[in-house]
Amino acid sequence: MKGLLRLATNPKSVSIRMIRFICVLSVLLIGGCKKEKESSYTPTPYVIQIPKFFPSNLNIPSDNPMTVEGIALGRYLFYDGRLSGRTSPDSLMSCCTCHIQEYSFTCGINNPSFPGGMPHGLTGIPTPHAMMPMINLAWNNNGYLWNGMIRTDNRIATGGISKTWYGWESPLRTKCTATLTAP
Repeated sequence: MKGLLRLATNPKSVSIRMIRFICVLSVLLIGGCKKEKESSYTPTPYVIQIPKFFPSNLNIPSDNPMTVEGIALGRYLFYDGRLSGRTSPDSLMSCCTCHIQEYSFTCGINNPSFPGGMPHGLTGIPTPHAMMPMINLAWNNNGYLWNGMIRTDNRIATGGISKTWYGWESPLRTKCTATLTAP
């Protein structure tokens, strides 16, 4: 026991142990700092199957090609009620609140929630327009809305977020909420 105490309090053995510890720690740290290969994200391209006799000129922007992951994210956001920027379950609103799949992504002319096929936002204020069906839009090269005044689908999406009649909190909060809550 006395030998052990002497070994522990001997300054020479303490400094030798300290040097060994520092050497081992240095080797571990230097060995653990290998530069790993940077993982690059490569999205999976989505190849659309064009039906026979359909036009081959698709309305897909060259700077935003379709990907499997992009389609999954778009579908998720389309149905995510938190997109409205609200958090209370009774005031959540998403694109699918009005664009109902069984009615070709319109609100439906016979839907009791939307009399006469006119959509409205959380405030109950009707929108100033009737919605067009959202089907086969990849083949629409003439613009969107009844008069073709909007040429890109991005303006359609951001326009819906920013309109006051929907009653969403604010465009900035909506965009931030959508960004932060996406999977």
